[in-house]
Amino acid sequence: MKKLVCLAALCAILSGPVQGEGVSIIFGDGPSYSGGRQPFNINGREKRLNTADCGDLDDWYLDGYRVARTYAAYYQTLLAQRVQFCRSQGIVGSRFQAQWLQGFRKAGGRLKANNNVKGHKTKNKAHKKAH
Repeated sequence: MKKLVCLAALCAILSGPVQGEGVSIIFGDGPSYSGGRQPFNINGREKRLNTADCGDLDDWYLDGYRVARTYAAYYQTLLAQRVQFCRSQGIVGSRFQAQWLQGFRKAGGRLKANNNVKGHKTKNKAHKKAH
């Protein structure tokens, strides 16, 4: 039985690259990312591969939701990176960003008071006191 398992593992290794979603893993080499997508830093120790479907409103919503659940402290950086990536694809608009923000809020994400995220309006303290 052990010989059969070893033989199967050896065949898998020798058969060549394994294709994953957006990543080709070639044994002995590092990952090679397809479509020009490179991982980017979220913080000093974690990276994220941009798998954005720029023209899909649901994808924007779900990404905002996931960011709120996993990387809420870095939401401005992650949203800006997604917008920049989708701009390079020729697809970005305020409705996509609004979907991202809606998903972010639905997951319990809180926006900072002084952000410049398009589609989000904040009132300053002076305005609140006046009303």
